[in-house]
Amino acid sequence: MEKDHLSRKLAVILHADVVGSTLLVQKNEALAHKRIQAAFHQFSETIDSYGGVTRELRGDALVAEFERASDAVAAAIAFQAQNGKLNSTLADEIHPDLRIGISLGEVIIADNTITGVGVVLAQRLEQLAEPGGVVVQGSVFETVPTRLPFEFKNLGEQTLKGIDQPVRAYTSILQPGADLPAPEKLSYKPAIEPAPAGANDPSSLDIDEKPSIAVLPFNNMSGDPEQEYFADGIAEDITTALSRFHDLLVVARNSAFTYRGTAVDVRQIGQELDVQYVLEGSVRSASNRVRITAQLIEAQSGNHVWAERFDRPLEDVFEVQDEITALVASTVGRQVTIAEYRATRDRAVQDLDYRGLLHRAMWYMDKVTAEDCVKAREYAQQALDRYPNYSGGYSLMAYVSIIELIFGWGGDRRAQLFPEATEYATKGISLDPDDELAHATMGDIYWLSGDHDAAIKEGETILQLNSNFPFGYGLIGSVHACSGSTYYQQAVENLEHAIRLSPNDPWLQFYFSFRGLAEFFNQNYDEAINWFQRSIQRNSNSAAPRCRLAAALALKGELEKAKAALGDALQIEPDLSLSALRQHISQMYRNEQDFETYAQALRLAGLPEE
Repeated sequence: MEKDHLSRKLAVILHADVVGSTLLVQKNEALAHKRIQAAFHQFSETIDSYGGVTRELRGDALVAEFERASDAVAAAIAFQAQNGKLNSTLADEIHPDLRIGISLGEVIIADNTITGVGVVLAQRLEQLAEPGGVVVQGSVFETVPTRLPFEFKNLGEQTLKGIDQPVRAYTSILQPGADLPAPEKLSYKPAIEPAPAGANDPSSLDIDEKPSIAVLPFNNMSGDPEQEYFADGIAEDITTALSRFHDLLVVARNSAFTYRGTAVDVRQIGQELDVQYVLEGSVRSASNRVRITAQLIEAQSGNHVWAERFDRPLEDVFEVQDEITALVASTVGRQVTIAEYRATRDRAVQDLDYRGLLHRAMWYMDKVTAEDCVKAREYAQQALDRYPNYSGGYSLMAYVSIIELIFGWGGDRRAQLFPEATEYATKGISLDPDDELAHATMGDIYWLSGDHDAAIKEGETILQLNSNFPFGYGLIGSVHACSGSTYYQQAVENLEHAIRLSPNDPWLQFYFSFRGLAEFFNQNYDEAINWFQRSIQRNSNSAAPRCRLAAALALKGELEKAKAALGDALQIEPDLSLSALRQHISQMYRNEQDFETYAQALRLAGLPEE
């Protein structure tokens, strides 16, 4: 019997779509799809940072849910500002401008689909918006606190298709001269607390208190009993893949599959299997295509943590199965980590356990700012001090140090960061040879030292430990991107696999940037420019992709644009010079001539020698 897990509630809904997407695709199909996808991925990041959840991404439209109207409005305005700035730098006409509508209404969530009056209303309001604009329902306007720096313009009552009564609508913008409210800060103040008595004794730490998950058998929606094996195979492979994540406890297949064909509530399943999360889904195949849905549910509350739908051609059933398994496994592993952070964020710092400290450190690291990196270091240090016999604190300290070094955030401590990262990563691996993050950081250390082969070997070690860990592919692909045109194809294949495994990853900016570098050294400057721009869209705080964009524009002959891009990079890192780059990053390149090609391009763009 088919399960029907249905949730009905009142929610703030955000609906966005791309203006004139059909025309964009007609002008340049490949480029339009890439930029639309990049825009939605960036929007999803912004939504998450303001406490929202992206419920659906379909073609040229996005649907998200928020608990508070103010967060939805802030996320919408923040994204429109980011997207508008990026679009203004594009030399062609492929600009993915978005319209956004925000409503407050009842929605129904079932089988990876969010429906109801709230969604329809948000969509209709979005159609009232100008390109780059935001339109909200009157009830949303009334809910947003007046202290926030938003300006609303009354559009009056609007008659909307599918809505019985006229709806008051307002445009929403940031007040002139005002700063956009940052995502709400947590109520605690990070601090290094003294370790509780006995905390350093391994016997006192219940290290097995990990997030736990059960993968239920996927529903066969095809009406063909012969497809049952395919649905079972998907669930079995996801179970196996998830079991490779060391931070997860995964219920065995035989236990989870006892719920096949039953209509048991997820909360009951959570109690009976003693798990915190349940992954369920469905499979439907027709003609030559297959549609697979998957949704991660917090078992105690029944709330959806994450949901996605996959549409693929059914040319090779096993290839499709492998692709879906890898993507779901990688994404679910990350989403469970995010959910665990949210479950601990209101607890006092001194009450956090080992995993709570690691979750908070990673949460701040994923924000990719200098300030948040400092907070990540504080939590990683606390984990290391309290639990020195476990690798997590050491591997995170190594990770923080190498990121601070790469981004130039170390300040007066810059000279200490490299040996510090080396010491921590070495200690992390000695305590746990299967710590993927420690190996990833060690790979960066080898790479920055000029030992490219050792760096690639670390990436291969990561993939042996967990074939669904995107850092492994990202590391190998990035090193290959700095190894000249001989390694071009290997760079492209590994970086594209990393992107496919984790399309919403906070560190996607790196994969985009090095994907562009592979094209740069292969003299595909238009393609390189596109990837560098996508990297900039992911993180406006980094000078590196702006320097690379300047280099590509310079070698393409567009010197004015190259100088402008370099000017943006110098705004972020005023001390940039060719001698500084030669000192800090030249060893990243396998061939000295590759670095000199890059340096010459930056010289053309106007970067000074000293």
